[in-house]
Amino acid sequence: MSEQSLRRLAPDVAVLLVRRGQELRHREMLAREERRFGEYWKCFQELLLKDIRPTLKKVQAQMSQQIGGGDVFELSKFHRKALALVNLSSGKPDEDQEDPLAKNRASSETTNSRRKRH
Repeated sequence: MSEQSLRRLAPDVAVLLVRRGQELRHREMLAREERRFGEYWKCFQELLLKDIRPTLKKVQAQMSQQIGGGDVFELSKFHRKALALVNLSSGKPDEDQEDPLAKNRASSETTNSRRKRH
């Protein structure tokens, strides 16, 4: 029986089947994402154990050696989650912490800062 016939003969059953299919696909997507994060987390932890700062590029390189690459957007999301789990900074200085390079940046001029604006 086609979906169109089912909708015509039993619209309530058709809606129920569509909803169940959507829920199934959503659960499968979440399971795939959890599995992929588990793989990412394993590579992230391996770098930490070697006393290597686990940057996104380093973890991505480790993953591609072990299991193959991944979607950059997905890996970026996993990286933020992993950093939050181990309470590491993303490389940006904390507001409480003094930036050691701030005094050098304030007084230095770059080529672009002296460039004539049109």
